Amino acid sequence: SDGHEYIVKAMPETRIEKPEICAVEIRHAVSFERLTRCGECIHRKHPADYCDMLRKAYMPDNFFCFYGKREEKENV
Repeated sequence: SDGHEYIVKAMPETRIEKPEICAVEIRHAVSFERLTRCGECIHRKHPADYCDMLRKAYMPDNFFCFYGKREEKENV
């Protein structure tokens, strides 16, 4: 709903035994991480730069990979 793209991963389930009531509680978790596309990645300073992680001279702005990372901005 915020207009950004996210990577959604299902995390391993957690089982909690509750012998006092003869039950098992099963918890499922999901992680959300904002997707970083090449156009905003710190491994490429501007569109013509070499990508250090993929060893490629040019990647389109809308491409993304596992190594994508955006610059951390400090809250002032």
